[in-house]
Amino acid sequence: MNELSPDGVHAMAPRDRMSPAARKIRDTYATTPGAPFLQKEFGFYCLDRWIGEGHLPKDDPWGRMWELFQYQQGNAKCDLWGAGWCEADFAPAFEEKVLEDRGEYELVQDHAGRAVLCFKGRRSGFMPEYVDHPVKDMKSWIEKCKWRMDPKTPSRRAKIEETRQRALSGAAEGQIVTQCVAGGYMYLRSLIGPIDQGRHVFFQIDTDGYCNPTIPLYREIGVDVMSPFEVASGCDVVEIGRQYPWLVMSGGVDKRVLAQGPKAIDAMVDRIFPAMQARGGYIPTCDHGVPEEVSFENYLHYRKRCLEFA
Repeated sequence: MNELSPDGVHAMAPRDRMSPAARKIRDTYATTPGAPFLQKEFGFYCLDRWIGEGHLPKDDPWGRMWELFQYQQGNAKCDLWGAGWCEADFAPAFEEKVLEDRGEYELVQDHAGRAVLCFKGRRSGFMPEYVDHPVKDMKSWIEKCKWRMDPKTPSRRAKIEETRQRALSGAAEGQIVTQCVAGGYMYLRSLIGPIDQGRHVFFQIDTDGYCNPTIPLYREIGVDVMSPFEVASGCDVVEIGRQYPWLVMSGGVDKRVLAQGPKAIDAMVDRIFPAMQARGGYIPTCDHGVPEEVSFENYLHYRKRCLEFA
C-alpha cells in the first residue's frame, strides 16, 4: 500500500519503491549521465506485415511485442488525454465515413472532419493524403467545429474522476504524470490545413523537420523535451546533444537504417548509443513510426542492441 499525505492524497512512492521504468524515466528527465535507457518505441506502421508473416498473433500483437521487445513505457508514464493531440478534441467527433470510392483508394471523412485519401480498407499504418479540412471561413467554423469544442459538453466531464484516480495511482507508483494536449499549430493544421510559413519549422515536441535553429527559442518558453528528431531532415541527436546538454531527447534512430540489416544497424547503434548514454537525457526510439519496409528480423536485432543499454 502507498501511504497517504496529510491531505488524504496518495503520496508519490519513494525511489526505492518505484518500478525500474519509473526510475529510468526520472533519471532521463534529470539528464543523469550513464543512466540505463528506458525501453520504448515511437510507433509502428509495420504491424500488418509482421502479423501477415506470422511473427505476431492477430488477436494480441501488442501483448506479444511488449513481451518480446521488453518495452517499459507503460510502467513509466501515466498519460492523461482529453485535450487533443494532433487534432482538436471534438465532442462529439465527426462521423467517420467513406465520401468517395476511387478504385484502390477511398476518400474518407475522419474523426476530425478532414477528407483523407487512404488505401481502400486500410485507414491506419501510413500517412494518408489530406485532401480537405473542415474550416474554410467563419461560417464553416461555427457550423461544423465551434460547438464541438464547448468545454461544458457533458461527455467531456464524464471521465474526470476516473482520470483523477489514474493520475493519483500513477504518481503513487512514481510514474511521470503527463497531460497530453494539441499544440497551437497542430490545432490550426487539423482545422484549416498546413500553414505555409516558408522555411520556418513549427513544432511542439514533435520534430518533423530540421529543428536545430528553433531549440533556443523553445527553451525560452520552458520546452526542455523534444522528439523524435528526424534523421532525414538533418537531425543528429549526438551533435544536437552536444550543443544543448540540457535538452532531453527521444528518437534519432534512422528508420531507413533499420530496413538495411544488422551490419548497418550495428554501425548506427555503436555511433549513437554509447555517446548518448554517457551524456544522459536520452531515450532511443525510431525517428518516427517503424515503417513497413523494416523486417521483423531487423527490428528484433535492433531491439536486442537496445537492451544492451538497458
